[in-house]
Amino acid sequence: MSIRHFLLLLCLVLVSVGGVATAEDATSHRVTSSNQQLVLTFRLGDSGEPQFDVTFRGRRQVSGACGLQFKDSPPLRDSLKVVRADQIKHDETYAVPVGKTSESRDEHHELAILLEETKGDRRQIRLLFRAFNDGIAFRYDIPEQPTLSDFVLTEELTQLTFQDSPEAHYLPLNSYTTPYEVYYKSAAVGDIPHDTLIG
Repeated sequence: MSIRHFLLLLCLVLVSVGGVATAEDATSHRVTSSNQQLVLTFRLGDSGEPQFDVTFRGRRQVSGACGLQFKDSPPLRDSLKVVRADQIKHDETYAVPVGKTSESRDEHHELAILLEETKGDRRQIRLLFRAFNDGIAFRYDIPEQPTLSDFVLTEELTQLTFQDSPEAHYLPLNSYTTPYEVYYKSAAVGDIPHDTLIG
């Protein structure tokens, strides 16, 4: 075997290994709080459904699945692919005019995942995950696009599964127009009725 053939073979092996690493990286994305205690790992399931896990000090606390239902359209929750994944570190201190302290710090790491359907209208959705030192937040963002310019959102299909049914302190509401002048309740997450409106 000549040196030329050896180098060509070596390049092919390196490209193959690099391709595997890239494909693996494209299926799983992580964002960690600045104190390294909370980690959110995002991935797509076998059917292309967005899923995530949240761990605290290495122990899984919550597993979740994401999706949205629109009027007169199929749900936007599977057959998705990752188009882009961006991470941003944010650290800002701002003045608080009224309160116990004169300033507040907003420090978080953000993971923005742009997803697109692999069939049909190829609608897009962006999931924004933020890791704070004391919790994880996420929201849906619908970018401007011709296939989803005028829509009615009928249901959020987010599913959360808590490990070990931890205790929750929640504010039960009668309706979306109820004043927040009620008492908080405490219960295990698994004991809260599934149809409870929580404020």
